[in-house]
Amino acid sequence: MFSLTDLDLDNAPVIAPVQEGTYRVRIVELAIFDQREPKTGRYMTCSLDVADVPTAETVRHFISMLPDSGTSEKDAVRSKSRIKQFFDKFGLPYNLQPVQGEGKASFPEAVGREAIVLLGLKPAQNGGEENNIKSLNPPTPAA
Repeated sequence: MFSLTDLDLDNAPVIAPVQEGTYRVRIVELAIFDQREPKTGRYMTCSLDVADVPTAETVRHFISMLPDSGTSEKDAVRSKSRIKQFFDKFGLPYNLQPVQGEGKASFPEAVGREAIVLLGLKPAQNGGEENNIKSLNPPTPAA
């Protein structure tokens, strides 16, 4: 019979953000959400695991609002550029088809894709810190 005491929870590691630096990250979820009031629109976001750090907190990355008929040309260009840059970095095809769900459309084919990125630290909404992608194209260390 299973017991929680078998898990040795007294010695369980703490999940926390990693220090700023270059890491291999893996897509856990890539999705388009419908934003509700006060703003409306659709946006693309991603959840990422830091591949080689089992105690790393999940990284949530806002990719972009999706352009629609009310989007200015300048904002549409920026949005498309950010989405293209993200897809290129993770080797995702531009014709990737989402699977529609409740309030979101997800891209299951993206799950597991990896890339090397520069993670930073920023203040979290609930206090403390959280990781963010500081750059999709981190500098290469000098030889």
